Formats: sequence, structure tokens, C-alpha cells
Amino acid sequence: MTAEQACDVVAKNQKVFAGRAGRGGLFSSRPEAVFKKVFGDLTVRDAAKPLLVPCYDMATAALESRRGVVVGTIIERKSDLARLESLDCGKPLDETAWDMDDVAGCFEYFAGHAESLDKRQNSEVSLPENFKCHIKKEPIGVVGLITPWNYPLLMATWKVAPALAAGCTAVLKPSELASVTCLELADVCKEVGLPSGVLNVVTGLGPEAGAPLSSHPDVNKAAFTGSYETGKKIMIAAAPTVKPVTLELGGKSPIVVFDDVDIDKGTFDLLRLIC
Repeated sequence: MTAEQACDVVAKNQKVFAGRAGRGGLFSSRPEAVFKKVFGDLTVRDAAKPLLVPCYDMATAALESRRGVVVGTIIERKSDLARLESLDCGKPLDETAWDMDDVAGCFEYFAGHAESLDKRQNSEVSLPENFKCHIKKEPIGVVGLITPWNYPLLMATWKVAPALAAGCTAVLKPSELASVTCLELADVCKEVGLPSGVLNVVTGLGPEAGAPLSSHPDVNKAAFTGSYETGKKIMIAAAPTVKPVTLELGGKSPIVVFDDVDIDKGTFDLLRLIC
């Protein structure tokens, strides 16, 4: 697939400009979603609808029943997704191709966990005589997922797949610097028949989309991967509703270069680090 064809793929979701990434041109602009009250309420309400279906974990069932189709569709689109990822975030094409394999594997892995969760549902706990106890696991609800630019689709999948496996629904806010393949993930989910509202993708800047998502009263959990400073802001935004927050923050990977390092090899390895 050429760069021009890749842009055509993106065009159905985004306004695309002339030029190529890495050559001084602008690849694309994301849809600008300002998460004001009306927009935010509608998006979160859409995510909450599937959770209202009685006695049926729609997200879990959807992931289980469409396990092979989702994985198969990602594998089928692998070359296109890898090209889009490379154009959007600047990673070498061979690395983005590896990332797409990991995306498919991640969905496969957590779909298996969804099945094992079902098997353990209402499992009995051994207690003294005259007592009975069964464990019933329930989804936490709507989860807000905010992901970074360096592994756009893979990082999103690491959050989306376990959320769906646990029976939750999700509102995904990808990085404003690299949103294209996350929009493609939404298209894949729509294509394979994932029920409406189970996965919702919102693009935009952090203050306009990420922060309101973290503070929304109907979002039951927030998960974020990114900078330490932004992580603190998400904790503050989530505090008034006391929602649980999962953070994977940067700044924990110092590199020590010794005097006897092979400069040629060492420089190459350093350039490959993007976290």
C-alpha cells in the first residue's frame, strides 16, 4: 500500500492533507472532539447502554463470540495498519508490523481470559459448616482509557482488550499525536459486529478530551499511560468521584553510557528507544 493509498484509508475518519510524514508534509489532522458537557454525556451514555442489558455481560460475550473474527480481521489488515502506524507516529515499518502481530495476540489472549472468567463465575468458597459463599465477578462499568503516541494501537489494545474481557465498556482517548490506527480499531470492531457502545473512540487534546473523561461522574475507572505530570492531573480529576485510577507513567528508564561503549552499536540502540 502506498502512502497515498494509506491516506485514502484514513480519509473516511479524518481530514487528510497533502504531504507525507517524515518529509516535511502534514499527514493528517484528527477530528477535533471538544469534550464539553453535551458531547461528553452522550459519549459516556453510549458506553453505559450495553451495561444495562440484564443478566448479560455484553462486552465479554462480544469479545468471546467474535474472538477469531477480530484477530483474523487485524491479521488481514496487518500491512495497512502497519503502514498507517508508521506514517502516523514515525516508527520504522518493520517495527509497526511486529506491533500489529502483538495487537492480534493481545486480543486472542484476553478473549481466552474472558472464557476462563465465565467458567469461574459463581465459584464456591470453602467455609466452615452452615456457611455458604459464592464469588460473582461483575464489570466495574464504563472505563476511560487514555493512551500515548509511541505504540498507538498496541497500547490501546493493552487497555481495550482486558476491559472488554472483564465485561466493561470503554471510551478510548488516543494521543492527539497519533490517533489514526485507534480510529481504524473502531472500524474493525464495527465491521466484526461488536455491539454499539461497547467501544467508543474520542480524539482530541488532553485538556479538552482526556481531563473531562477522567472526571466524568459516569466513568467508573480511568487508565492512563504517559507522563508523570499528566498522571497527577488525571488523579486530581478522578478524585472528586473517587474512581479507581491505573497509571503507567514515564521517566523511569534512565540510560547509563560507559566510556568503553561501542559508539556505532550503542548509538543505534539508543535511537531505537522511544519510551
